[in-house]
Amino acid sequence: MIRHGLAALLLAAACGASAAPAGDLWLSPALAVQAIDDALPSRFEVRLKDGSSASLATCADVVRLDATITEESSGANVNAKAFQSARVRCQALDAVKTLQRARHSLLPASPEKRGFAAALKTAAPASLYLAISDDSEREVAEAQARALTLKQFRPDTTFRQTAAGAVRIEVDDTLQDVQLLARGDFNADGTEDWLLRIDSRVVQGSYGNSGLWLMTRLRANGPLQVLRRWP
Repeated sequence: MIRHGLAALLLAAACGASAAPAGDLWLSPALAVQAIDDALPSRFEVRLKDGSSASLATCADVVRLDATITEESSGANVNAKAFQSARVRCQALDAVKTLQRARHSLLPASPEKRGFAAALKTAAPASLYLAISDDSEREVAEAQARALTLKQFRPDTTFRQTAAGAVRIEVDDTLQDVQLLARGDFNADGTEDWLLRIDSRVVQGSYGNSGLWLMTRLRANGPLQVLRRWP
């Protein structure tokens, strides 16, 4: 049972209901299968910033302690990767509690119906580039200052829809799977936002990361702008 005011929308998404129009509410069925106080797939032991440890059994535990969990708890081993994935899901379940109908939108309309890959190709910002060196971080910062899209910043970037419903972005030996989890107004300013899950990795190497991003668009035909990134 879903335990917040968006229950009807989540259940409709899970049943394959038609998507709402742009500027309205839309939720991915991926958010419909777990309530915030349901048990996690497994119990996770994490380290906290005060030097103590905690055992996380539900998404409610993750949300309550999220800001105090150390980065080392999301490292490279298999259990840590499983925790990182669960953490993003829990953060998304918490984020949608503030979701309301948007009054207007400058985002591509109904990307879940009309093609999310095409929408990202035109709107994904340069900040989505997976910078893995100081030089590339500086280049990304310069591209952001110029309000470039990712495709303008790296013309060889490819965007491909996957069977799992995500969009795979590939450039410079990096892969990012971007999934649209929800769209609507998250911060009560009336403008439509997108809640995105982004799973990143390098082709050659062990680096991998999962994160939750909240994005919007403040001018027509401009790149998306990042409103928030969760740790």
